[in-house]
Amino acid sequence: MRVLMTGGGTAGHVNPAIAIAEIIKKREHDSVIEFVGTKRGLESRLVPEAGYKLHFVDVEGLKRSLSLGNIKVAVKALKSVSEAKKIIREFSPDVVIGTGGYVCWPLIKAAASLGIPCALHEANAEPGLAVKMLSHKVDLIMTEFESAKKALNTKKGKVYVTGLPVKSGFRKEKNASSRDAQGVCANINRVIISFGGSLGAERLNSAIIDFIDCYIRAHSETLLIHASGRRSYDDFLSRARERIGALPENVMVLPYINDMAAKLSIADLAITRAGASTMAELAAMRTPSILVPSPNVTKDQQTKNARVYEKNGAALLLPDAELSGERIAELVERFFNEDMADGMQSSLEQFDFPECDNDIYRYVKMITDKKQE
Repeated sequence: MRVLMTGGGTAGHVNPAIAIAEIIKKREHDSVIEFVGTKRGLESRLVPEAGYKLHFVDVEGLKRSLSLGNIKVAVKALKSVSEAKKIIREFSPDVVIGTGGYVCWPLIKAAASLGIPCALHEANAEPGLAVKMLSHKVDLIMTEFESAKKALNTKKGKVYVTGLPVKSGFRKEKNASSRDAQGVCANINRVIISFGGSLGAERLNSAIIDFIDCYIRAHSETLLIHASGRRSYDDFLSRARERIGALPENVMVLPYINDMAAKLSIADLAITRAGASTMAELAAMRTPSILVPSPNVTKDQQTKNARVYEKNGAALLLPDAELSGERIAELVERFFNEDMADGMQSSLEQFDFPECDNDIYRYVKMITDKKQE
């Protein structure tokens, strides 16, 4: 199968695209898969690192407010469709797949106009602008949330809830031996993991320092594992020492969590942002969470993601505007005092899609085989 993938700007768009490429490659080893993106987005680094060739188009996202700059953006968008058509004709794909972001628009529009099967994957609870604009041009839309399917006003049999691919190693059972393997001390009977993304999250880091001071120091039975982000690691340790002195023995601070599946396997509770990939991993591992949506995401998508989990009893929601160590402590106390773990783990099951990889491949094959008939 010859596949052109697109989706860029943020890791939330790029990583699912790479994951879908890997799904196809695993099932059809001789597949030829290449990507289309921009030089400004994270795809310019992440795609080559994953071992795929990346073609470029010059396109920008529309400003959210009235702006003369949107005229320039519109002109670029029209030109980028011609650029995309040239790439398509040279590569001759069997299918084009997009995972969101403005870079999807020229490639999917160009492919659809040339009669090539097209698919989209929407990871968030509310579809992004590009997915909405392209929904009537594609043959297939896959989503992580049922709410996204309902929001897309397209013909029946075109939108499927497949979930979002997660990396291998997730869905392992939680048990005491997992904690032993991670070197957790015998006197520890609760493990909390907190993280804010690969680059960290300044407000979350500050709140975690306060949380250590007002809660963790007084609860030696609780181990806190916090990932500060690589850029913020030294600063986090410095500010923590200024605030509380030496870190307690039941606090582990890391710049980044390389073995997320292993850490989630021992965690009773996670404190994290509400990106779609993170939430899919929490569901796969049945890890209860306090979700703190980032306020800096387009259309406040993380809040909408988190509200779906909260409404279904799968997580607690802490708005970023209310974020503090004291509020985290209140919710942690509520979680443990009200024995919410079993209920959350049961609720998380509905957001886990163990057949996600097989379903994505099956639906993509469905539209490519249909074209060949």
